[in-house]
Amino acid sequence: RLAQYAPAGCETLCSAVALAEEEPRLEGCLAALHCIASHHLGVRLVDTAAEALPLLDEARRRGGQVRVWPLDRLRSRDHSAEHAALSARFGARVVAPRELLRFPERVAPAVRQALGGHVIVDSDATAAQVIACSTLPCVTTDGTVHERGRVSGGHRGESRSFRLMLEQQLASEAARQASVGAAA
Repeated sequence: RLAQYAPAGCETLCSAVALAEEEPRLEGCLAALHCIASHHLGVRLVDTAAEALPLLDEARRRGGQVRVWPLDRLRSRDHSAEHAALSARFGARVVAPRELLRFPERVAPAVRQALGGHVIVDSDATAAQVIACSTLPCVTTDGTVHERGRVSGGHRGESRSFRLMLEQQLASEAARQASVGAAA
């Protein structure tokens, strides 16, 4: 599968982050985290744009696609100040998604790109209040996405599905790395 292709040492966003198990708000926020991050977990992370080129060439050769984020080129907006202001105003009713993950500082630009523009909220009522005073989209703990002018979704899966998906992708990545190492 093309999504599994990567040279040794190339990591996915999934393999670069871990759930902050010590964070007491984690369990209640898994459905929202799933809505925000699940489509970014397979993105390949490389340090430079030059390292992305072989991945793209291999994808073309195989007739497929691969998403690659060169960390040196990611210029995502840092929403930390806005998250802090919302946290000060709404307290425990809002959570910045990145607070629920642990990751090395070198992949912080990728985490900002994937998660930074969102806030997790405890309810639809809180989402309405946040949307009224902020530009950040909100995702409720049950997975409903609120943005200016629209509401969508409503997560239907089990709240542990994000944890499960993260664990499965990590296991798959470890198996792939082992097979690459065995072939070398």
